[in-house]
Amino acid sequence: MKFSFDLWSVLFLCAASQGYFLSAALFWQRREGRRSRRILAALVLCISVLLTETLLFKSGLRFVDDHRYFIFLSTPVIYLIGPLYYLYARSLFRKEAPKNRLDALHFLPAMICTFNYLPAYLLLLGFKPLPFMPLTDSIYFPVWISGYVDMGLNTMQTGIYVFATLRLLKIHQSQAENMDAGENALYIDWLKKLTICMLLLLSGFAVALMFFLMNTYVASIENVLALCRAAVIYAVGYIAIKQPESLVVAANGKGAGKYQHSPLSTEQAGRHAERLLRLMQEEKPYLNSNLKLPELANRLSLSTNHLSQVLNQNLGVNFFDFVNQYRVKEVQGRLLNPEFDHLTNLAIAFDAGFSSKASFNRAFKKHAGETPSQFIKTHRILQQVQV
Repeated sequence: MKFSFDLWSVLFLCAASQGYFLSAALFWQRREGRRSRRILAALVLCISVLLTETLLFKSGLRFVDDHRYFIFLSTPVIYLIGPLYYLYARSLFRKEAPKNRLDALHFLPAMICTFNYLPAYLLLLGFKPLPFMPLTDSIYFPVWISGYVDMGLNTMQTGIYVFATLRLLKIHQSQAENMDAGENALYIDWLKKLTICMLLLLSGFAVALMFFLMNTYVASIENVLALCRAAVIYAVGYIAIKQPESLVVAANGKGAGKYQHSPLSTEQAGRHAERLLRLMQEEKPYLNSNLKLPELANRLSLSTNHLSQVLNQNLGVNFFDFVNQYRVKEVQGRLLNPEFDHLTNLAIAFDAGFSSKASFNRAFKKHAGETPSQFIKTHRILQQVQV
């Protein structure tokens, strides 16, 4: 058995080690958001297992008795990546989702694949195949055919789940822009980053499949696939340090009880609230239609979780309502200013930070109690009465 260890092996060893540590930390943390945290832990664990197998192959340690390499033994794990990724994305937007037995169907391909390679697993463990099993490494297809089948099916499966998650992102991003669903903005930003990593992984699968079909498969393709998997682990690790609250959905809760374990004291929150109000008044960041919670928190040198606490606990509003209050006041001031008479109401709304007509009309009605046209009409009547 020849042992080798190169730069690729070091990279994969670091990524796999970090993955095992992250999955354990996410799984055993006793905080809110346990469901989404454990799904993410399972996703990171599966990727770490695949990286470990790549590492064993590259180092020459993946060797068993009778000089046989039992390849594709981790293939069932590959079929878990797409479902776990999608279920994790869905869990972030379903705060009180009941357990659905149909979710088990997402893992059916992995179970079928496991059954296919059951003879190989038994041989590896030193057991004899069951009477109904052929004396081969798999049941449905020989190993050399299974490689093609698995690569094709897994590429298709991963593509389906990436597409489904992109649709999920589109729906909730639209809600965040048009329905003031501010609590989802943080998750949307994180899922976009995770989805980019999954798209890279899907591209790697597609390239590997192409080489498979052309009978020109080379070992370096495994390095590319492993590198894409490592990118997912490093992305989770980076976000876990920079914005840990974006990884899991927070449990529902209102008032002080939700923040009873927060390190931010009442006095500190009050001071931050004053700073926030002063910032909004003096610098008017709300005029930026792309303003998000992380950006505003960064301008105050706060974490997004602490800023949410200040908004909810001290000011009694969520992020989008807070920002839209200022935008509505800005629109009201411009509607009454003759300097803006040459602009339409919608143009004024866009200049004040609104990103769509629907979100503008909804926010104006909510915070002003009337439509922009009614507001102008009411103001003109008051002017006539005063004259």
